[in-house]
Amino acid sequence: MKARTAGILAALFVCSFIVVARRPALAADKDAVAEKVTVLNRAAVAAYGDGDFKKMKSKLMEALKLGKDVLGDHPMLARTYLHLGVLYVDGLDDRAAGIKYFSQALKLNPDIQITSGMVTKTVTAAFDEAKAGPKGGAGKAAAAAASDDDEEEDEAPKAKAAPAPKGRQARESASDGDDGRSAKALEAEKRRNAAEVKEVESQSRTERDRLQKELAQAKENAATERAEKERLQGQLKQIVAEAKKQMQDSDAESRREKQQAEVEAKKQAQQADVDAKKQALEVDKERAEKDKTIADGLAREKKERDAKEKLEKQLQDKDKLLAEAKQALADAKQRIQQADKDKADKDKTIADGLAREKKERDAKDKLEKVKEATEARDSDRKAREEKERAERETLAAGPELPSHFSESVYCDVPETAPTGTDLYVHCLAQPKAKAKSISFLYRATGSAVYSALVMEKNKKGWYMAMIPGDRISGKLLQYYAEARDGKGGMVAASGKQSSPNILTLKSK
Repeated sequence: MKARTAGILAALFVCSFIVVARRPALAADKDAVAEKVTVLNRAAVAAYGDGDFKKMKSKLMEALKLGKDVLGDHPMLARTYLHLGVLYVDGLDDRAAGIKYFSQALKLNPDIQITSGMVTKTVTAAFDEAKAGPKGGAGKAAAAAASDDDEEEDEAPKAKAAPAPKGRQARESASDGDDGRSAKALEAEKRRNAAEVKEVESQSRTERDRLQKELAQAKENAATERAEKERLQGQLKQIVAEAKKQMQDSDAESRREKQQAEVEAKKQAQQADVDAKKQALEVDKERAEKDKTIADGLAREKKERDAKEKLEKQLQDKDKLLAEAKQALADAKQRIQQADKDKADKDKTIADGLAREKKERDAKDKLEKVKEATEARDSDRKAREEKERAERETLAAGPELPSHFSESVYCDVPETAPTGTDLYVHCLAQPKAKAKSISFLYRATGSAVYSALVMEKNKKGWYMAMIPGDRISGKLLQYYAEARDGKGGMVAASGKQSSPNILTLKSK
């Protein structure tokens, strides 16, 4: 019996020592657990932002499991319950479970607010209902559901804490079956029991003194824990202040970025204006080059005309020489007739005349051949020039106007064209665009800059432009057309600079 009593006292001592010794260890681990729970909550908020509710639930349940027994009424544990409420209301469509977790959060921290970025109408309504508490029917159900976890968690400790029978009660129950023993034996048993009771009381007083010391130490540990809690709350306030400052800095940075964007937009608009002026100068330059090409063509035509007139004059001179030769022949005949008197002189004169006649005849024949060849070449050149002119006029006139087209600007450009040959292009804008002019912009392979042509309206109604053959080289020709109104504003286009139309070029 003494051994059993000593065992009970030793067990009580060990249990009390474990409880008291565990408090400093929990206090030491509390900061580390709070930090882990904070990290898990941040990961859950990020998963909520990504719409990954499965990951959010996993992180929050891990945080709850990790901090529920260690953190107690720590603000971060309340924040975990709040995030679970948002998950069930807004993510899993389980309003009752969400209100339950909101109630748990409000139970730990009545002043807690919904995390920024998670505020929705459904979440706010459920949070307000949980905050109302038992006043409404749904609030009562949420409060009852919120208390289920606490009741389930408390049942096991209560069962374990059921008191064991006292030593005296055990002895009294054991003595109920000893009626057959003698009074002397009973008296001796009572004295032994009294001695044991005194011994137990002495041990109890010693144990009580020790437990009182341990209680004082536990109170001191509790005070230390409260100080640590206050320190953590101060750190939390500092973190909130820093977060607010970061948000303010972020707003200032956003304003600065907006101002920078406006400045950049103004710069781009100015650059666009400069580019437009530069492009206009290039158009003027192209027009000047075109005028120069036309002037050069007219000069070549004048030169050819002068050469033709010179050739005709030479032919006239040759005809005059021929006439003079004929006259000389007549004179020679007359001299032959006059030289009949002197045979020797006559023979010589005849021989000389025949020689001159043959020479003149050869010269005449040669002149005739030259004249015929010249006339043939001139005829061929005229025919070729007339054919080329007719072809140019046909190409410049273009095909018949289409009766209907769907594009805002329709351009009649072949899919393939030979290199080194003048290319005539025709474009037409929709009537509703009210275009006053059309520009045709093109570039060959390897060129980074587009050349611009101002298209001229022909008799058929097309806007026409001609790309010189020396500008058509490589394998591809990129182009696009822009229709503009009377003020120079673009009203329609076929293709654009970043995505032009493509013409395939083939070598002759």
